[in-house]
Amino acid sequence: MSGELRTRLQAGLGSAFTLERELGGGGMSRVFVATETALGRTVVVKVLPPELSGALSADRFRREIQLAAKLHHPHIVPVLTSGEADGMLYYTMPFVEGDSLRSKLAREGELPIAESVRLLHDVADALAYAHAHGVVHRDLKPDNILMAGRHALVIDFGVAKAMYAASSDEDKDKGFTSAGVALGTPAYMAPEQAAADPQADHRVDLYALGIVAYEMLTGSHPFAGRRGQAMLAAHATETPEAITKRRPSVPPYLASIVERLLEKRPADRLSTGEQVVHELDAVTTPSEGSSTGARARDDAGSAQAYIVNGTTQRGQPSSRGAWKFGVLGGAIVGVGLVAAAVVLAAHRSAPVLEPKRVVVASFTNKSGDRSLDPLGVMAADWIARGLTRTGLVDVAGTSAELAARTGGSAQSATSGEGGLEALAEDARAGLVISGAYYKQGDSVLLQADFTDAASHRLLQSVGPIAAPVAAPLKGVELLRQRVTGSLASVLDPRLREVAGMTSEPPSFDAYSEFLQGDELFYSDDSAAV
Repeated sequence: MSGELRTRLQAGLGSAFTLERELGGGGMSRVFVATETALGRTVVVKVLPPELSGALSADRFRREIQLAAKLHHPHIVPVLTSGEADGMLYYTMPFVEGDSLRSKLAREGELPIAESVRLLHDVADALAYAHAHGVVHRDLKPDNILMAGRHALVIDFGVAKAMYAASSDEDKDKGFTSAGVALGTPAYMAPEQAAADPQADHRVDLYALGIVAYEMLTGSHPFAGRRGQAMLAAHATETPEAITKRRPSVPPYLASIVERLLEKRPADRLSTGEQVVHELDAVTTPSEGSSTGARARDDAGSAQAYIVNGTTQRGQPSSRGAWKFGVLGGAIVGVGLVAAAVVLAAHRSAPVLEPKRVVVASFTNKSGDRSLDPLGVMAADWIARGLTRTGLVDVAGTSAELAARTGGSAQSATSGEGGLEALAEDARAGLVISGAYYKQGDSVLLQADFTDAASHRLLQSVGPIAAPVAAPLKGVELLRQRVTGSLASVLDPRLREVAGMTSEPPSFDAYSEFLQGDELFYSDDSAAV
């Protein structure tokens, strides 16, 4: 299908554009680098797949794209043209060298505070301009923010609105296009956007900016590990963990800006992109030398500038003053380094683990049958989903999910104290559920263990549960019920009442394909679908 679509697109574009190569990570669209023949410039052609194009009104789509094309701002990648090629809707943009913010976060995790503020400032400035011109993004996320040198450029302004406008009235009421594609990305949807509130306005972009800011400053999504309806429910009802708890070095004023962007009620948020820019201008980051006694070079790079009580004093201090400063400063620095070392050592040896937070490790395949390898991830996923539905424990997710979100840094080991300990620290979970499965004749035997992450003590074992090799998920469902009920003695007696709430899982093959799509949720929307 990939080659067929490219051939169709090239034929539809004719000689106006020459497709060169395809880029990944385009979400619901396919993305190609092309040469625009008339001007000899390199552009990006984004084309909606045939099944989606056919469900939308081409005229309405083009009208909305034309509105977005009127945006001209240093931090917005403009839309150049739009059209229809062999029944497929497309639009073009300038080609920008550089990674997306998504790639940067996947590679680096949390970003330096000064860099985060600079990038947020760029995006907020772009939002302020677009909103002033009546254009709302509606799908702001790290994938739609490109890195060009030290600055951020926002792409796809107006595309979600164009898809919405081109949908039928019935689908608009549901918040979906006619092809069943959500108008926005669940991980970045404001509560009112997730509810398809017709009164939702530009403030959905500000909420999404808050989520992006949280990711840049902490290295992870505030509701990481949730999927689908669970993600939307978290946006509507859960308060994210304080940024300063996840990263104490974040200035409180900056953390406050992000928290106000993430208010559930639109009226309680920072109201405009311009206001966000103004607030960010007041943030003093560590690299700006805000601390008393900080030292920086002047523009010439030679004379020293000392900041004392908020006032910059240029030039060299007197020799006696310098001697005193050196001795006293050395003593302070020495004490500070020792204190810092003690604090860091304490953090390493005693990570903060939340007693009612649970992480589920992929089960270990001890059956000797490689065709059963996927069962380990499925068992962990099904148990985690069952526990999430109870609403009575905080589920950090599974080891596979943590590894996917952190680029593989999370431990996926399912055996050995070291692996489980590292997994608990990554998830900040006080309880780890792990397990294994064996093969006995034509049956699979599954067993789960509860481990206290702080004491490394085995609290309880559940199983073995037997299931036919041909239908191993039957055993997984029974194990999930037993695990949920057994947690009552460890965490909450009410869990027994909801142990059987989750319906029987789907077939092994169907669930396997679902999990493959789930793994691609953050990286490649089109492949996930």
